[in-house]
Amino acid sequence: MSADVLKDEGLHLFQAGDYEGALVKFETAVSLYAADANEAGRAEMWNNMGVIHRLRGQRDAALAVLTQAADAFAQLGDDNRQAQALGNLGDLYAAAKDQTEAARCYSDAAALFAQDG
Repeated sequence: MSADVLKDEGLHLFQAGDYEGALVKFETAVSLYAADANEAGRAEMWNNMGVIHRLRGQRDAALAVLTQAADAFAQLGDDNRQAQALGNLGDLYAAAKDQTEAARCYSDAAALFAQDG
């Protein structure tokens, strides 16, 4: 099974509310994207995994993979998806009542979105 198929299946499971099933698909896709040296695919899966961890209240896991995603997108020069990951980090910090970090993430995301057009 290809990483893209797993990604699509994971998105369907996520939309159906099956976060555990989606997480398994995304984790497996990360490994396949790594085998294909597809850093953008890996970063996208990390971002998706981070959203699931945030929704499940797993702050540390969410912080780790969302930071990984934002850093990977920055290295790839993908401003739009870096901004999306930063927005997700902002949501994580806002939920934790860390308004300073939330504001920083949202501000950085907005700047990247504006830059990307």
